Amino acid sequence: MFALTSGIGGSGFLAVYLMGYIIGNARLPQLIHILQVQDGLAWLSQIMMFLILGLLVTPSHLIENLWLSLSIAGLMIFIVRPLAVVISLSPFSFPVREQLFISWVGLRGAVPIILALYPWLSGLPGQELFFDVAFVVVLVSLVLQGWTLAPMARWLKLEVPLEAEPDRRMALDQVGSNDPLEVWSYEISERSPACDHFWHELRWSVPLEFMGLIRDGEWIQPKTRPKLLEGDHILVVAKVQHIDEISRVLAAGGKLRSLNTSDFFGDFTLNGDLSLADVASFYPLGRLPEAQASMSLHAYFSEKFHRRMVVGDQLTLGNVQLTIRELNEDNKISKVGVKLLERGEN
Repeated sequence: MFALTSGIGGSGFLAVYLMGYIIGNARLPQLIHILQVQDGLAWLSQIMMFLILGLLVTPSHLIENLWLSLSIAGLMIFIVRPLAVVISLSPFSFPVREQLFISWVGLRGAVPIILALYPWLSGLPGQELFFDVAFVVVLVSLVLQGWTLAPMARWLKLEVPLEAEPDRRMALDQVGSNDPLEVWSYEISERSPACDHFWHELRWSVPLEFMGLIRDGEWIQPKTRPKLLEGDHILVVAKVQHIDEISRVLAAGGKLRSLNTSDFFGDFTLNGDLSLADVASFYPLGRLPEAQASMSLHAYFSEKFHRRMVVGDQLTLGNVQLTIRELNEDNKISKVGVKLLERGEN
């Protein structure tokens, strides 16, 4: 795709990006295998790229220009990038905490180093200086910003709980189904909502088939009506599109994580179509202007953010913190988490 597009005078990078976007969003039975192969090729390409770049580095030259490179790195990290982020995002109503976090995500990849090779390839004077400075700037950003991303997200309270998902996914790509089917394996833990329940006690809003469970290496079939215990591996067959709904029951909280789902989203969930007036009837939202009271939760978030919303976006009204918990395919809010705040917490 890259070579073909470049051969006819187009942008090979843009062509590859668009093809990846199309394949990544397609509902293909072979999608899992495609992504696994592409992931392996991407890692192999990065290894080869860094190996070649390492052969171009001369340590003595890096030391000669070290103070110049560190000065530029400091300017980029603490002044230039934060200023550029604030100027770029100010029209889109990004919260200050998110702007700070985005400004802390620096140049940690090999792309800037690759771009620094262009002056070298073009034969410009001082070509080695461009490469050496870019290399040190990326290295400093990788060590300083790369290793501190997770603590920074926690400090700014932007860490979002991990989505529940199966431990193993096995595609049934050889089956001629209109919708992609997969076999999923879930390990039940004490924090899973399904733990200590019988299968027939669980209520599902989507179709799926229980294939039994693996306990102590033995397959226990569904006809024995086993109780789901901690450590069991549950096997189910379902459509790929229903993975989130099923995972919330079988895998939610299945692994100990640094951030608990209820601590982040709250213990209660509301429909995104509810109006603020409806919410205010049973939650202390404080006084609402008449124009806002008639707005739905989705419309209120849309008005406040003026951009494409994401899971984890938060707003505070009175003593209530509202957090986007789920978006549908049209980027419309379907679920909003509700958390009651203590005095002084907001």
